[in-house]
Amino acid sequence: MIKIVIPLLLLLVFSNVNAKQTINMAFGFELGAMFESESWEHEKGRMGSFKPANPYPPLVFYDVLLTRTSHLIYQISAESFGMKNDECIRQKEALVSLLQKKYGQATYMGRSKNAEIKQNDTSVSVYCLSGLSDGVSILRVVYLDRSTKSKTYQEYRVEQKLKHKELLQDKDTSGL
Repeated sequence: MIKIVIPLLLLLVFSNVNAKQTINMAFGFELGAMFESESWEHEKGRMGSFKPANPYPPLVFYDVLLTRTSHLIYQISAESFGMKNDECIRQKEALVSLLQKKYGQATYMGRSKNAEIKQNDTSVSVYCLSGLSDGVSILRVVYLDRSTKSKTYQEYRVEQKLKHKELLQDKDTSGL
């Protein structure tokens, strides 16, 4: 019995040393949480900008995307000012390296080598938006909760059904 328990305990202890954090927060906001800010009045399903307590240079613009009616955060993103393409790639690689230490291995997609780290329904992507002007790119990082994002589609369908119901309600059809 002891021969089985001790190796299992050692396995649990050492497996937790390399455990990665869950992708659920960025820049002080939690994915799936209700967005509450007195300094920003949002439209349904729109974007809210914020300034994080601990910004990550060279990122300077930060925003959240919300579900339409419940105002849950489904995306947190940040981007830089324009920079030379080579500098953007260098900054992207540095950021991806830091994120991999925190969240796990990234996969690279496409010719532009966009990086993405996935965990169940959440992910963090890092890429350079190029082609804005001659040799200029913008570094962008996006934290996404796909299950919360799907709620925005459900909420939209409910809104549309209610609007359709209102259109049909109390109409004088005697002249039809």
